[in-house]
Amino acid sequence: MSSSIKLYQTVSDTVRLITARLGAGYGGHLRPRKYRKEKLELLRELVAERDLRYATCKEGFINLDTADNCCDMNFFKSPYIIRPTLRELKELEIRMHTSDVDFLFKELSKYEGILTGRKLSGYPRLLRKPLKRHENVL
Repeated sequence: MSSSIKLYQTVSDTVRLITARLGAGYGGHLRPRKYRKEKLELLRELVAERDLRYATCKEGFINLDTADNCCDMNFFKSPYIIRPTLRELKELEIRMHTSDVDFLFKELSKYEGILTGRKLSGYPRLLRKPLKRHENVL
């Protein structure tokens, strides 16, 4: 077995183990935030030791992220569009020095590579509906 396959297996097993421990533990509810953060910090260290990038995505611990985004779309050579996440809002909040979510979301919708608001109208309902739901949750 090649060393890259062994590395992948080790990281994969570690991610699976930590993810299982983060998940439903109390009648289907997420474990406490402090517990999840501690485990994600451990995972970040393990991933960093292997020179890999890491993002907490929906967990919202943006300070732990080392990856450019949650979905790795930046690896595609062609242009891409992403849906907004907490990460984009937080980065914009820091740049614009405001916590006004409505204002930040309107500003975010002006960005070329972000799929939100009126830009969704050009997509079929099958795609548009879950994207709109994601936007409303955000």
